[in-house]
Amino acid sequence: QRFLSQDEIRRLLIECDRINHPYLGSFIRFLLLTGARKGEARTARWRDISFEAGTWRVPVSKNGRSRRIMLSEAALDLLGMIREGTDRMGLGTGPADYLFPNPRTGTCYNGFHLAYFRARDAAGLPDVRIHDLRHTFASLLINNGVSLYEVQELPGHSSVSMTQRYAHLLPNKLRSRTEIVGRIVEGQAGV
Repeated sequence: QRFLSQDEIRRLLIECDRINHPYLGSFIRFLLLTGARKGEARTARWRDISFEAGTWRVPVSKNGRSRRIMLSEAALDLLGMIREGTDRMGLGTGPADYLFPNPRTGTCYNGFHLAYFRARDAAGLPDVRIHDLRHTFASLLINNGVSLYEVQELPGHSSVSMTQRYAHLLPNKLRSRTEIVGRIVEGQAGV
């Protein structure tokens, strides 16, 4: 599995913003900020976003059921910028409209692959697939102390075994957790 470092994320986003595409940079940021699958984001509609609750309801996920994605402040800010940009292009932002509408058709894009391939190659990341952004989301959470249970819930993994693929990222975190018990036991020695 491929996970992007902070420097790689920065380089990728710079190149996505340089590509002449109205939504590529926003689309890639949205995937990084939500851990969503590309198809979920590509077909997302404004009616599925609740700015008040900070959630995005995916009507049909990979397993055929709906799921809820929690949105960070950064994701909500990004959505606000996407809406403003879409309005400036004269495209719809009503409940039934797509977050990332194709300006030529007004419907969702079939994919972002050609523009994405140009950006990732320009960033020196020819091996990074769009799906690796989902892996990056999970690995960033794990490496910043989020539990495997929470990481299972946030990207919508159907089983803990899917999330356990990221457990190898935890060794330093796990070792630091043993210090909790060490402090408690050592504190008891003086009693």
